[in-house]
Amino acid sequence: MTDLPLTGGCNCGVVRFEVTEPLVGASYCHCKRCQRRSGAAASPSAHPAPGAFRIVAGEDTLRMWKPEDGGEKWFCGECGSSRFGRDPNQAVVPGNRLKLSAQYVRKGARRDNESLAVRRAKCRGS
Repeated sequence: MTDLPLTGGCNCGVVRFEVTEPLVGASYCHCKRCQRRSGAAASPSAHPAPGAFRIVAGEDTLRMWKPEDGGEKWFCGECGSSRFGRDPNQAVVPGNRLKLSAQYVRKGARRDNESLAVRRAKCRGS
């Protein structure tokens, strides 16, 4: 079992995050938008429990892109690394300065990047 918190961040190290509870799942998205954003055939994501995700450094460098028909995609404004995404209609976590509650964290963004079985693949807006 992996020690908690799980930690991760962007390529340049400015944005850092932690997940304080075990991840509840993982998925791949195969839509064209995720393929273009990741440069790969699928975009792997890990899903933290509600309220278990928080930014610990670099909040002021985070940038967000929200397509008309999709959720928010958050990335580092310095190096461009895609870090996490969320649905703005999801409940806000009290005490989180940016009111961010991740629905998924890019699997490659985690420092330990231990194995987590993918249980679903989602394909929207191909």
